[in-house]
Amino acid sequence: MRQGVVTQQLLPAPVVLEAVGNNLVDTLERATVQIPVYAQMAANQLVRMIWDGRRENNQHYLHTEDRIVDADRVGEPIDFLVLAEHIAPLNKGLLMVRYRVFDFETDWHESDQLDLEVGRTDLVLPPPWVDEAKEGRLDPVGLTTATVRVAIYDGMQVGQKVYLECLRTGGGGSYLGEIEVTALTDLTFELPVEFIIPAISQNILFQYWVVEPGVRTRHSRLLSLWIRLQTLELQLPCVSQAAAGQLDPLQALSGVNIKVGYPHMTVQENIILHWTGSATGSTVSELLRGDPRGEVEFTLAPELVGANIGPGLRTVQVRYDVERVGGGAQRSPLLSLGIRPLAGLAQPAVADVIGTTLDLDRVTGNPLVSIVRWNFARAGQRVWLRCHGTKLNGDADIIELGSAAEVNEAEVANGLSRAIARDRLQLLRDNSELRVEFKVSFARTQQETDAVTFPLLRLTLRTGLSIAPGALVLDGPAIRVTKNWQQIRDFPANTAQRQATGGQPPYTYAVANPAIATVSQQGKVTGMGNGTTTITVRDTNQRSVQYSVQVSNIRWLNVDEHSTSYATGFQLMQSRGGSPVQAADEALLLAHYAQPFPSLMRRYFFMFTNGQCPGAERVYEVGSANTFRCNSRTTNAGGWFLTNTRPAN
Repeated sequence: MRQGVVTQQLLPAPVVLEAVGNNLVDTLERATVQIPVYAQMAANQLVRMIWDGRRENNQHYLHTEDRIVDADRVGEPIDFLVLAEHIAPLNKGLLMVRYRVFDFETDWHESDQLDLEVGRTDLVLPPPWVDEAKEGRLDPVGLTTATVRVAIYDGMQVGQKVYLECLRTGGGGSYLGEIEVTALTDLTFELPVEFIIPAISQNILFQYWVVEPGVRTRHSRLLSLWIRLQTLELQLPCVSQAAAGQLDPLQALSGVNIKVGYPHMTVQENIILHWTGSATGSTVSELLRGDPRGEVEFTLAPELVGANIGPGLRTVQVRYDVERVGGGAQRSPLLSLGIRPLAGLAQPAVADVIGTTLDLDRVTGNPLVSIVRWNFARAGQRVWLRCHGTKLNGDADIIELGSAAEVNEAEVANGLSRAIARDRLQLLRDNSELRVEFKVSFARTQQETDAVTFPLLRLTLRTGLSIAPGALVLDGPAIRVTKNWQQIRDFPANTAQRQATGGQPPYTYAVANPAIATVSQQGKVTGMGNGTTTITVRDTNQRSVQYSVQVSNIRWLNVDEHSTSYATGFQLMQSRGGSPVQAADEALLLAHYAQPFPSLMRRYFFMFTNGQCPGAERVYEVGSANTFRCNSRTTNAGGWFLTNTRPAN
């Protein structure tokens, strides 16, 4: 390829697809440089993308990539992917992207240049100000222009260009001005009032930036001004049903009337009421046209009152906005209206209660709790219904019948009812207090702290003969023996005590399968074998209750006193599906059975642990030692091993 001469006509500049305006984020994983279709694009041309940067310290950074134009891609843009390793070094620097096309038949052709800034745009200059503005507001009445002033800033130099942009935040529209610095003094821009007037009741944002060749553009912080006209003498709104700034909800069962009045009201004004309380108890009214007589009245539905009822005094903010035709909007003073708690709430009721006693022996099935329809009930409200009682062991217990449950239309019309599971009540202590609690969140939130508590129902609960009905799980590891060994303590998690209450004591306890578990007459259950069985409790009236027991992790010690070698003992263990006695098993035996272990007819017993004693075997030695230790495999010994079922011997 021979060197050519740059043609006078530059090719179109490339595009960086990820750039926003003239800025490229420095944390991108990759950037796409797209070469547009250019004149006389042809196959086999070499296109060189040139990524020419200046770091923050003005150090030069250059990266290039080449691409041959494929015959089937002529007439299509060419994309180069520039990885993060070539982007991040240019943070807070400048980037010039261009490309060069080499033509084997003619010369090379240069493109126009794309100038970018890399990294976040820092707002380093102070904001401008507007001479006519006061306290963040600008009244355009009487103005032909507003003077926007840029004070002398750090680094101001003659020849710099300062650009001012003014943006209307509502309805769009912008104004752009440009001044070249000719002296080190304040710069002023005259903003026409025709640009300001459409922004009445809205904001205008002011910002300037400084541009000079080879230097990163510096931007100012924003100035935001509220554009508004002279104020009206607006008065507080008045709620007809309220007294002394508070509203009793029972006075608003049909809604509320709110009067708005102020001097010099005209039909050229539109009035909008804002009732702001809870999320579901807030509204913005439809507008009412002003009345020359000086007063208009709004009517709000009762649900807007109900949704602001809480456990204590709640506050609703009431105000109105006046929109003057061609003259912006103005807000009235704020009325903080207190919403009192709702009075006259009904107590929950439980079916089949006699006086204040709920006797389960006199109730068939699950007792029913009901609450009559309450004022301001609406679908979507959240309710909490629960019973507080005392467990058999004396601990407090809660039976949840509804937690943040949503009220439906049928319950709005007819009231609410829920069944209390009988088996849950039977877990409570006989002749104890049962409290029924009901709460409503009128605001429809799921936060119980927002809910109103209805009067508490207190009952005496008679459960009859009862015992905890859930399955008793005994799953602690235990080793049982057929020998006459003395067990000195219970295995952990292999025993539990469950006692009956109510009925007519004393009670008798019986187990269906003693091979699985045993039970004492004090209700203590001990796991004996793997499996499930049933415990039955009876009182003197022969009433009975039951629960199931699930036992697992029971293993039996097999004592082989007939084998005379390791091999014959190991073969017996395998034939019975047994497993070796591990170190943890030794610890269980030593901790739970008295030593020395009696009724052993051999002096040595192999444990078959295969490796617990390197070069030897783990044994239990009877006699003066009575201990686990290591010994030779050639020892004449019996064997111990574990099975999940009771051995025959």
